[in-house]
Amino acid sequence: MAGLRGSSVSVLVLQDFLPRRPMLGRIAGRVALAPATWCALATAVLMFGLPGTDAASLMQWLGDTDDAVRLVAVRELLTGGSWYDTTLARIGAPEPLVSHWSRLIDLPLASLMALLTPVLGPERAELATRILWPALLFFTLLSIVTREAGRQAGTWAAAFAVLLALASITALLQFRPGRVDHHNAQILCAVGGLILLVRSIEDARWGWIAGALLGLGLSIGYEAIGLVVPAVGIAALFALCRPQQGGGILSAAIAMTGTMLAVLAVTQPPARWLTIHCDALSFNLPILAAFGAGGLWLALRGVSDASLPVRLAIAGVTAGAGAGLYAMMEPACLAGPFGQVNPALKPIWLDHVMESKSVLSFGGDYLATALAFAAFVFAGAAAQAVLWRRQRKTADAVMAAIIGLAFVLGCWQIKLMPYASWLAVLPVAVLAARLDGIGSVSAPLVRIAAAVLVSQATLDAAFAAGEGAFRHAARLAAPIADEAEVGRECTRTDNVRRLAALAPGLVAANIDLGPQVVALTDHRVVAAPYHRLDKGILANRAIFDTTAEQAERTLRQLNVAYVALCAGSATGTKPSALAKRPDSLRARLLGGQNAPFLEELTAAPDAPIRVWRVVPAP
Repeated sequence: MAGLRGSSVSVLVLQDFLPRRPMLGRIAGRVALAPATWCALATAVLMFGLPGTDAASLMQWLGDTDDAVRLVAVRELLTGGSWYDTTLARIGAPEPLVSHWSRLIDLPLASLMALLTPVLGPERAELATRILWPALLFFTLLSIVTREAGRQAGTWAAAFAVLLALASITALLQFRPGRVDHHNAQILCAVGGLILLVRSIEDARWGWIAGALLGLGLSIGYEAIGLVVPAVGIAALFALCRPQQGGGILSAAIAMTGTMLAVLAVTQPPARWLTIHCDALSFNLPILAAFGAGGLWLALRGVSDASLPVRLAIAGVTAGAGAGLYAMMEPACLAGPFGQVNPALKPIWLDHVMESKSVLSFGGDYLATALAFAAFVFAGAAAQAVLWRRQRKTADAVMAAIIGLAFVLGCWQIKLMPYASWLAVLPVAVLAARLDGIGSVSAPLVRIAAAVLVSQATLDAAFAAGEGAFRHAARLAAPIADEAEVGRECTRTDNVRRLAALAPGLVAANIDLGPQVVALTDHRVVAAPYHRLDKGILANRAIFDTTAEQAERTLRQLNVAYVALCAGSATGTKPSALAKRPDSLRARLLGGQNAPFLEELTAAPDAPIRVWRVVPAP
């Protein structure tokens, strides 16, 4: 009762106070209706409202392999590691991993941890950073999308943009708490940069920011290069066709080039500026961009009165010259970011990496989500096409081409699905906000219904219901848990930390378990899932997928101290893989047989991670 009386008093006070303070009421109303407030609320939902985002869950899992290795890199930087040296000495044998990841992500993470450590302590500061960093990136990207939606179609569109982004599983995936790898930053830079690139067609001032974002994203990593480079090329082609609207695109091309050159200068020592890597920012890509920007400037400004064929020829010749130099500096890079990868890795590991597979492969385990993604992004492409047909604006045509490209690429490779999802949010929100009423149904109701029905969450639920009904009618079994879910218990921090009780040594483990071992113990590991670690991956294969006699030779050559395997069908150990190599060391150990050169240290045979010590040679 006391609480009720207190609440009543509070209400009376507010009723008496607010009428006397009309300014405060107006300010409160504006804050509540501001898109920035909606973005902040959506960020709070992402941080605290989704399953598995609570502090206890984050303490029990470090995330995927990339999150674990990023934490290792940041910790080493904080403890005096060289800014220019990205070698991770505890990952890889016989040679350590020289990471291709940019220090651009390590710096803000390390800064956050250093800032929070005096207040929270090292462990809680790291946990807070794992929550805050993806939230900051999500808020920034959502603000860009919401601002542009509001500019095009008002408050309704801004509200729908927040709703559609928050309802998109594939858009949120890389921004969940704990995601401290590079993917979310690249999505922010690529999607935000492309939206502002299109905006620069109507307001050239945005071209500089768009180019800086796109250049920054490519400097962080090349995951989005297949989307960004063709998209910029599409925008440049439109600029050549309509030179009076091309100033912003030209600014973006110049800013993108300058940003990559600046990042290269501050993240690589001068002695390595001409060392070319296909998987990370090297001099060849800024050179290609510089020739493209130079040709665009010459076509738009140098010979402004030239005909379209002449402008196209100038831009084409300079771009071709840039591509020639790009190829001369490192011909292998013509094959893409993995052009320098050891070919032996492709059939045994690289060709099976899930993020490089198509949406069809993703649909094998997550059919409803795959269909919902495809339907939502297709709806975004269709919505953008409708907007262009209504207004015939160059900016709408460019955006339609970019979203169409993103749709194709998102279906081609799983890692590009989030980019396509974010880009689709904008046109769906704008078109929904411009819908009129139908008969006796008011326009607001039609708009809300359209946004809700087309949202990825609604589509996912509908497809999941349809899939369930079909399986029930056809009497099909539900899909079994996939390899990653079965192995999730192996990567639980409590289970991995049990290895910390052993004297530090070199561990041969499942390839996806390696990063967790390094992040949570003082051990070194033979292998981790990174393409530059070809010798370690091949050595790991020689240990686990060959006979016990061959495995022993490799173990002793590398001076391995321990062997660790996820029990049962854990990561990298599906039953089908064991059946294919029944005489392998992996099959032998997990099948209940021992090897004379190994001594099991696991306390219980049903432990998630089983560990053996390599006994000294007789």
